[in-house]
Amino acid sequence: MNTRTRTLQRIKKRAPGSPVPKDHKELEERIDKKLSQLQRHMDERLDKIVDALHVLDESLRKVSGRSAWDVLYDRTRNESCDFAGATFSLQWYWHKGKNSAIGYEDFKGHVQQMIEDTCRQARREHWLFQGLVVISDWHHKGQRQPDGHHKGYNGQDYHIHILTFAKPKTEVLKYMAKWWGDKNLGQYVRYGGFKGTIRYNWSVDYGWYVYLLDNYKGSTKGIGKIITMNTNKYNHHKAGEWISGLFKKTWSAEDWRLFMRPIGTYDRGAADGLVEQYDEFIEFDEGGDTVRNSPT
Repeated sequence: MNTRTRTLQRIKKRAPGSPVPKDHKELEERIDKKLSQLQRHMDERLDKIVDALHVLDESLRKVSGRSAWDVLYDRTRNESCDFAGATFSLQWYWHKGKNSAIGYEDFKGHVQQMIEDTCRQARREHWLFQGLVVISDWHHKGQRQPDGHHKGYNGQDYHIHILTFAKPKTEVLKYMAKWWGDKNLGQYVRYGGFKGTIRYNWSVDYGWYVYLLDNYKGSTKGIGKIITMNTNKYNHHKAGEWISGLFKKTWSAEDWRLFMRPIGTYDRGAADGLVEQYDEFIEFDEGGDTVRNSPT
């Protein structure tokens, strides 16, 4: 017995005396109409549930600092407020010289879209953050010099370095890393046979800011780019007036210098064990230079 026959029998049972259309097209139209009505009814119910969750969300944030979505998904957040950094590189098949190599404009477009989506998500989740993203084709060579800068060379594969000051400190970078992975641009690998293209640097000092500047200034002309990002959705978060004030406007270069820990004071004790110490990471092609340590 096929689906149409079963549907006809149900119509006969549930609506005795009502005419059963002989034409299948007419039957399909009636079924589609019923399904549309059901879908509209379900959407209205879902909208009411979401509205109720938002009301609950505001109440929870006032008394506990947690959101309704934390409770719903049983999420535990690291609520500390701190500086963090990351490097996002490309999968090997997007590298220069490959048949599938990604062009600069496409790469920049992906980065800009990721930033827009991240800021939108931050407002939705009430994350507080300031951030810098540097697009680069520059790679450092050797150790940091006494003045805090690195020597290096450009013409390498496109990649980005990120610096954030956020509360909670991990959520923004985690969201961006997931976005990067979902677009198949790269992925984080803790250990194994493959090397990842995403590297976190938690609790960074001012050396990371200088490193971003080196990438920007050292990149090929027309490639290097600095993009600022932040969220000013501060009024619904239990951060305190002083903390909230840090996120009301985009930071200047002087703000980063004043607020960050001095070069050479990278806080390894505040890393919270969130990143495997021996995570596998490669910034460029397999035949190129492998980066295993933070420049900070």
